[in-house]
Formats: sequence, C-alpha cells, structure tokens
Amino acid sequence: MERTWPNQGKEKSPNELEAEIVRLSDERRRLLRQRRIHLVLLGLAVSLPVHIALIVWLANIAREQPAGPGPAPVVLELSVLPDDQLQDMLDPLDSEEMLTPEPEVDSGDESVSEAILPADLPSVELVGTDGATLQSVSGGDSGSGLGEGMGAGTGAGASFFGINAAGNRIAYIVDISGSMNQSGKIITAINELKRSIRALPDYASFMVFLYANSPVVPDFQRNWLRASSQNVKRISTWLDQIGPAGGTYPVPAFQLAFRLAVRPDAIFFMTDGLIPPDTVPVVSQLNDGGRNVQINCIAFGSEAGQGPLRKLALESDGTFRFVPVGGRFP
Repeated sequence: MERTWPNQGKEKSPNELEAEIVRLSDERRRLLRQRRIHLVLLGLAVSLPVHIALIVWLANIAREQPAGPGPAPVVLELSVLPDDQLQDMLDPLDSEEMLTPEPEVDSGDESVSEAILPADLPSVELVGTDGATLQSVSGGDSGSGLGEGMGAGTGAGASFFGINAAGNRIAYIVDISGSMNQSGKIITAINELKRSIRALPDYASFMVFLYANSPVVPDFQRNWLRASSQNVKRISTWLDQIGPAGGTYPVPAFQLAFRLAVRPDAIFFMTDGLIPPDTVPVVSQLNDGGRNVQINCIAFGSEAGQGPLRKLALESDGTFRFVPVGGRFP
C-alpha cells in the first residue's frame, strides 16, 4: 500500500507562499535578536567581575600612596629617519626571492667551471678621479682613507677592490672575459665580489651583472636582491660556478642596470682590458636619463685602456683605481 503525506499533492497558492516566507523571515530575525541578547549578557557576565576587581585594585593603590607631588610626566622622544632609508626598511621582501629554487647550471656551458678561491688578494695603487696617484697600499696597511667616491649619497655603503661607495642599492658589473683566465684574475675577482656582498648589511640590496660577449646574470635575480643570508649564500654558490670566456662588451650589462625601475645608488665596474670605444658615451648617456649614479671603475691587472675608465668615473663623481695582480689590498 503506498504511503501518502498530508500535504503531498497540494500546491500552495502565491499568497500562502508569501505568508510562509514572511513567517520564516520574522522567525529568523527573532532568533538573531535572541542570540545577540545572549552574547551581550555573556559579555557582561565576564567583564563585570574583571572591572570590579580592577576598580578595587586601583583604589587600594591610590589609598597606599603617600601624599606629595605626583609622578614625573613621561616624555616620549621620537626620531624621524630620512625618507630614503625609511622606504628601504619598509620595502616588502620579494616573495619570488624566497620561493625560487637554486639555479641549475648547464654542464655543457664552457663559461662555467669550478674555482678554488685564494686567501691572498693583490696590492692596490690608489688613483684619484683626476688621474693622480694618491696612495699605494699593501695587506699590512690599515686601509684608512681609501678610494671614497664623491656624490654617492648616504646609506648602507659597500667596498669593492678598496673603493668605498655609499648607498642602499649596489650594482656590480664585473668582467668575466677570456683574458680573466690569465694569472688567476677570475679567481681574485670572484673572491672579492663575494666578500663585498657578504659585507653588506641585510637591509641593503644588490644586483650582479657579469659580462663577456653578453651579460651573465643568475636566474633568480629578477629585481634587487636583499642582502639577506639566504640571498648571499645563493649568489655565492652561483658565482662559484662561473668561469671566464668570450670578449669584453660591458654596454649591455650597463643597459640592464639603468633599465631598472629603481636606479642603483652606486655601480662598481671592473674590467681587465680595453673596452669598446663607444662604452663611455653610451654609459654617460644612460646616466644622464635620471638621477646621477656614481660609477666606480677598476682597471684590473692591465694598464691598457685606463683613459676611458678615468673619464667615466670622473663624469659620474666616482673613483678610478688600477689594481695590479699579485699583491694585497685592504
């Protein structure tokens, strides 16, 4: 026998449906009001004893204090940081920085090789931007007064091959052409580059542009890298895999550096030989397109081509230095 329900087969009229909807809405509002009342009563039940205990405690403290002058007023001193330094401290970390895996290296690339870095670094002859030799130093010197550039602004600061530069964003444009394989120059250069980056405070940022026939940059360097321990380790591991090969064409690396949304505060530019004749005018034109960037130039191991490097450093309020191979520098 088929079972039937009381309302089965009966369709409600529109008026009945509307009345049912109104009834359900009223019931819902009643339940919500009831719930709010319960929550208010619960809050009062919890907070009232706490407030009573707090009032009693404050009254006892006021009663026990001896008569006399009131407590000394509290003075708060605020210190306002410069805008650029404050902005650097507030910049968010790049999430891609934290999530990007270690770069894979193509073992078939002849420009990649393992290198063991020596403990000794070459001596340095300090040369000013006007071409005059200022000082020759060795490993035993204290290193005071070495190679400070002009007009770099303020900030974290960095040093590279004995040249000091101020700023929170430091770019390195470093030669890895085939001639860097002579006399172990590539080993010394990579060692000094790693040391310079390790010395940056963790709130500073850096970018590395190696160059030969074309720029060579790490896959994980999509923007300015914070000098955190993780990024310093990643760039050091990547640099250990670099070997010299190719010619000396630094202009594309400079174009990458000046194409950044936020310009570097200072650039360290190192080469061990002659650079193409158009390098200085092209780089000077790139630098004229906005805030002047200090470019510190290092001629490493070869005195050839010092003239263009001196000119480039002088035009950007930077410092030129010739670094011979086979000595020490601070």
